[in-house]
Amino acid sequence: IFSSYCDGIDPDCCHDVRISNCSIESWDDAIVPKTSYSLGYHRSTENITVTNCVLATSCNAFKLGTESGGDFKNITVSNCVMIPYKSNVNYREPTPPISGISLISVDGSHIDGINITNISMEGVCYPIFVRLGNRGRDLKEPVPGTIDHVNIRHITATKALIGCLIIGHPGRPIENLNLENIQIECVGGGVYDPALPDIEEAMQMYPSAGKFHDLPTFGVYGRHVSGLDLEKFRLSVDTNDTRNASLFEDVSNLRIDSWEVQGIEGATAMIRCDNVWDALIRGCRPSSATSHFLEVSGAQSHGIAVTGNDLSGLKEPCKLHPDTPNEAVQLKFNL
Repeated sequence: IFSSYCDGIDPDCCHDVRISNCSIESWDDAIVPKTSYSLGYHRSTENITVTNCVLATSCNAFKLGTESGGDFKNITVSNCVMIPYKSNVNYREPTPPISGISLISVDGSHIDGINITNISMEGVCYPIFVRLGNRGRDLKEPVPGTIDHVNIRHITATKALIGCLIIGHPGRPIENLNLENIQIECVGGGVYDPALPDIEEAMQMYPSAGKFHDLPTFGVYGRHVSGLDLEKFRLSVDTNDTRNASLFEDVSNLRIDSWEVQGIEGATAMIRCDNVWDALIRGCRPSSATSHFLEVSGAQSHGIAVTGNDLSGLKEPCKLHPDTPNEAVQLKFNL
């Protein structure tokens, strides 16, 4: 499929769809399951498989939404390549893909049972974007939906701006999200700026990963999440970056396992937690060039266990802010 300004394939309010062995090139999105109100009522999109595809785009390679009035459930994506769209459209220079994988609920949709595996990305700005907002299109009273039971595994990405954006709704967190075996090479070059303003919630904003470009992290940003498992991550930068490798805000039941961060010098902290509770961090190997392995702030932070990590190259493994309880973090059995 070779298109210009239109999407490649958009299953809208569809059941039992198989997309396989496709090559799609589009300046717009490549594959976008939707649940719009075009039928005059809300209907789900479910039982969808996407496999063995090459997706070239300047927007989003695979996206759920943004039209998300009906539910998304039982959807799998596997064995796909996501790359930039390189053809000129009406003499307009192509731009790098915004995202590789975008899972978006902003119109009340319940997203459940999503499995994505074996994806290779090149030149994608934001490889993984998961967003729960409250735009409320075609709803009498906007009510946020849910995102639950999502598994994303075996992802490689190069030339990313920020590796993963996982942003829920205040009081309605994204739940049970598992990311495993993720290798992301970021462009880097960012400088930590403590004067950056607070990150806006922007619940009614158009849900694009590119709206969250100015963040104090280059690797993983998680906000309003309950049940977040991040296992076997390898993050690196092409140019030295002094921002945090990861930042978590209002996150509970967090598990970080087997992380490595390469190529950074003078960074603030590998893992930054603000109001995070019931967390387990283990099996990580931070760079000796980072100032801290873990930085914790927020009066609600508690129950953070740090064990089985190689912290031998750090002078001060953990930094607690004044507003954080002294017993919030327990460090045991680390090197």
